[in-house]
Amino acid sequence: MAMRERAVEAIFFDMDGTIVDTEMLWAEAMVEYLADRGISGDKDEIISIVYGHAWSAIYEKIVALYPRTSVVSVNEMAVELRDYYIKLRNERDISIPESVECLRRLSAHYPIAIVSGSTRIDIGDTIKLMGLESNVLFYLGSEDYQYGKPHPMCYEMAAERLGADPERCIVIEDSRAGIRSAKAAGMRCVALVLEGALQQEIDGADLVLSSLADFGYEEAERVVKNGA
Repeated sequence: MAMRERAVEAIFFDMDGTIVDTEMLWAEAMVEYLADRGISGDKDEIISIVYGHAWSAIYEKIVALYPRTSVVSVNEMAVELRDYYIKLRNERDISIPESVECLRRLSAHYPIAIVSGSTRIDIGDTIKLMGLESNVLFYLGSEDYQYGKPHPMCYEMAAERLGADPERCIVIEDSRAGIRSAKAAGMRCVALVLEGALQQEIDGADLVLSSLADFGYEEAERVVKNGA
């Protein structure tokens, strides 16, 4: 008896705000980083800059908003800011348990990659912290692609690496920029809207969920076959 062909060829997870609840931590870290340099950062403004964007884009916007930070290079600021982030991360539980278990569950059926705007060192650390080393085939960070989300490059690169048809790939995202990136790459997109998270436009997502607790093989196949 022939096995039924799977509709899904690969699943790509965003990281911050999707697997781990860290976007607010990055915003808080930036506020503290600026304060230690005598700069009063607008937290709401910084939150809007951080959510869903690659580090290179965040750096450019921070420098434009606070010109005194321009004396520090993009790489230098990343290293310095990370110390603030790690301190906050060590004080809190950053896991989104339902998302972590969803990733593990789906990895039994499909190749899984993490495609994030964070740096590779932060993605690698998160994978280890969540115990996902055996579940994630590879990951792409901000150093790996020239244009960050909402540009489709990162997801296009992920599909190309696997030789996967973009129309048969699913992206799981939490931000407007990420959803736009996935759809521009020609992929299906599941939007995760967690309670208490920053409200963003999710137009274009094929499926909107408040939790990934019940998202598994059958649901993934249905997203590609039926669009929802």
